[in-house]
Amino acid sequence: MKWKKPAILLFIAVGLSIGIINVRNSTNLPDPVIEQSVILAGLDLPVSPEALGIKVTGSKELKISTPVVFKDEVISAKLFIPVVVESKIKTTSKGDNLLVLINKNTRLPSTYAPTGLVNVNSSIKIGYSGMKLRKAAADNLLKIFNDAKKKGYNLNLNSAYRSYQTQVNTYNYWVSQVGVIEANRFSAKPGHSQHQLGTTVDVTSDTVDEKLVASFGNTPEGKWLANNAYKYGFVLAYPAGYEHITGYTYEPWHFRYIGVSNAQSWKNSGLILESYLNKFGVW
Repeated sequence: MKWKKPAILLFIAVGLSIGIINVRNSTNLPDPVIEQSVILAGLDLPVSPEALGIKVTGSKELKISTPVVFKDEVISAKLFIPVVVESKIKTTSKGDNLLVLINKNTRLPSTYAPTGLVNVNSSIKIGYSGMKLRKAAADNLLKIFNDAKKKGYNLNLNSAYRSYQTQVNTYNYWVSQVGVIEANRFSAKPGHSQHQLGTTVDVTSDTVDEKLVASFGNTPEGKWLANNAYKYGFVLAYPAGYEHITGYTYEPWHFRYIGVSNAQSWKNSGLILESYLNKFGVW
């Protein structure tokens, strides 16, 4: 009868292991669901983070779990460790102002949604259906695409307006892939994304397979956008060499609409957008 005790213990151990596996599987979304959710959200980075020199953990255990949102917290996918929003963070109520400052220190309320959102024109090539922008931004974006086409440039709209909850999904996904520190370099926390304003777009082209990569900035399309987008009211938000100021890596695809006259003023100032809004914007 001495063999019974070890056998019982082995049986219990196996049972507990199966139980743990089942719990883990029930709280994690399958990989295809993760990918679909993020693609529909409008990826900050549709290609691997390595494209920006960011090392991925490679761990298969770090899968996104159903996002949970509290007033001032975002629950990350990694072991549900809360990423608490620091008390020094300001919440602005001026989201409708084209010159509102939105960055890592100033955020929009989780309840904020811009008024006057419209579907982007059907003439604009889009990465997924249902993209929306504020009307003025949408109208001027159409002008950009039309003028670019006349020059032989085939642009593609990868991302436009994102709701707070959509950004929760996107941010949590990237935290699950690369960890909080690296994710913060290229993905905004919910409330801190300019996309929530309804005036910000991610634009790419056929020459880089419609991906968001740093090399887009060296393409004829990327150079033309960087030099001419302001004429249509759009400004490159995260230029190269200014991560220490903007908090984000170089994104030659990320343009924010601030109005044609404001954009001309920005151009004349010689400042990057972050510095311009700190000086002339509102929050």
